[in-house]
Amino acid sequence: MFNMFKHSRVASVLLLFIAFSFLMGNVSAVEITLPYVNWDDSKNSVSAGGVTPFGENAQVTILVKLDGQSEPFYFFGDSAGSDGSFEFTYLMDPEVDPSGTYIVHLGGAGLTDTTAEYLFINKEDSRQIISDMSNASSIAISDISDIALLCGIDFSEGYNALSNPTGQNSVCDALENRTYTVLGDIKRAFDLAVAIQTFNESNEGDGASLLARFADIIGFDITEDSNFASITALKDDVYSAITGQGFALKDPTEALTAFNKAVYTALFNEIDTSNREELWKYADECNRAGYTTIPLEKYSESLIGNVKRAKVMAKVIELKNANKFATIDDVKRAFEAADAAVLSVPTIIPDNNYPIVGTVSGYISGGSQESTVSPEVTSPAKPQTFNDLNGVEWAAESIEYLTKNNVLSGVGDGQFEPNRAITREEFVKLLVEALKVPPDETDRTFADVSENAWYYDYVMRAYASGLVNGVDYDNFGVGTPITREQLCTMIYRTMNLLNLKVETDKSIPNIADYDEISDYATDAVNSLYRANIVNGVSASEFAPKGVATRAMAAKIVYEVLRRSNGL
Repeated sequence: MFNMFKHSRVASVLLLFIAFSFLMGNVSAVEITLPYVNWDDSKNSVSAGGVTPFGENAQVTILVKLDGQSEPFYFFGDSAGSDGSFEFTYLMDPEVDPSGTYIVHLGGAGLTDTTAEYLFINKEDSRQIISDMSNASSIAISDISDIALLCGIDFSEGYNALSNPTGQNSVCDALENRTYTVLGDIKRAFDLAVAIQTFNESNEGDGASLLARFADIIGFDITEDSNFASITALKDDVYSAITGQGFALKDPTEALTAFNKAVYTALFNEIDTSNREELWKYADECNRAGYTTIPLEKYSESLIGNVKRAKVMAKVIELKNANKFATIDDVKRAFEAADAAVLSVPTIIPDNNYPIVGTVSGYISGGSQESTVSPEVTSPAKPQTFNDLNGVEWAAESIEYLTKNNVLSGVGDGQFEPNRAITREEFVKLLVEALKVPPDETDRTFADVSENAWYYDYVMRAYASGLVNGVDYDNFGVGTPITREQLCTMIYRTMNLLNLKVETDKSIPNIADYDEISDYATDAVNSLYRANIVNGVSASEFAPKGVATRAMAAKIVYEVLRRSNGL
């Protein structure tokens, strides 16, 4: 098919530079510029230059030969300038000069012969190759070998490296029935087909070396800032997904999509509760790329609240831990399963013997408590469960109700100790029991939460539901009295979990110590304060770091129960 000309040398078309040395002699010290020979493909020009140590009038020669020809194609001889410098440029004529590999010899007084090669293709040959290749419905290896050097194709790094004859034929087939504009298009198509076919013929054990070799050609992003580089232990899963798969050779899209999906699947599999927010990041990126259609807008914090959002994440991770995701489709199915599990929270029904009417809001403080009731709560006469509730009448109804429903218990001898500070684990139990938080699993551990402790199950269920976090990454804060802002944060998350309406005004309330509220608790305090679920220790102070008591905790949880039933 292609018999325009043959070349006796099979060499790289890249320029090859050979360093020079000086002839020995009594020569004064001068600054020497290394001889150079450059080929500019865009201008079809070859240039040479440098500085000879013999200075002005030193003889310099440039010999240009077409590889395989005995006669010089061009010869130039002249003397150097006053400072020993010389420069030469020759423009190839694309209309008449023959195509082929040209060898340039640069020599002269004080210079060791410097040799370089360049490839030149004239217009006629270029047009003919492009035309023949673009119209070819059948291409054989002999056709490619005829034009390999002219297109920059290196068989030693490509076609001949393939081990499967069927694969070699597939590479030829991938070059057929295509439209080429410039010779470089042919090389790019060949290199791409070789790269993908090499993956197709290989197995997982070759994945790392193949990525390093062919990533740039196919477009796999394995740079140090890439998602692939972020994978810590599951790179073999990616190799399995892109080796031996039979990807199409003409277009890298299929191979690229498989690679990117495999990378994201590995990243999803490496997520645990310590980095669960990355679920949203990776899912959003996959949605944007068209790899999946996870309805993330359905799980936005503005729609379902932070608590349910956290619980969706925990459920997805739980499903992943049970069965590692094999594909991106598994990730979508896990979100769907989490949706069904999280968004169907059982309704809490109050005891019929204790009808609740109206709305109550109590002051929460670390010391004395005041109460405001609007309107007044009414209920039928009932026995007094504890005998130490004098002074906390504003919380008596709440304590009695929660005790009757086995959510709270006293300390014995008719005592409740309403003014004792409530610890973090005690308040978590109160939340879990009152809200009937269902059992859940998480791989999270806390150094201060023993599996044998009475509060272990409560803490783990509350964490998996998104109701609580630790005081730091390693510790939950067992035995630590809960502060007012911590209590507000847990209550706020609970109300979001129950889809209860809370105040959304984000303006700063009139609280003198507002700046003392921790950033994580700001939204919770704002909303609960404006909704009159909690109040300050005075008309202008909130005391966010103040300690909450058992009476306060009972009162607030009781209020959440009231609102969860729309009363």
